[in-house]
Amino acid sequence: MQHSLLDAERLSLSQAAQKLNVHVSTVWRWAQNGVKGRKLPTIEVGGRRFVLLDDGERFMANDEPGGNSVALSRAAER
Repeated sequence: MQHSLLDAERLSLSQAAQKLNVHVSTVWRWAQNGVKGRKLPTIEVGGRRFVLLDDGERFMANDEPGGNSVALSRAAER
């Protein structure tokens, strides 16, 4: 079953940065320029940029196996 992007669990770039313990500029750079040949997928809703939880977990899991994906999952619970 398809879910709407508006219903998907998402974090603002600032929230994602806090949970990953990096600066918001780092998250923005991952989205704009990428790292190691991959870009962090984001969506724009109402003029604000968000990271979908599933996309963020995939991005982090590819960067550090078993690493920060848990941090993103816990961030959506709060």
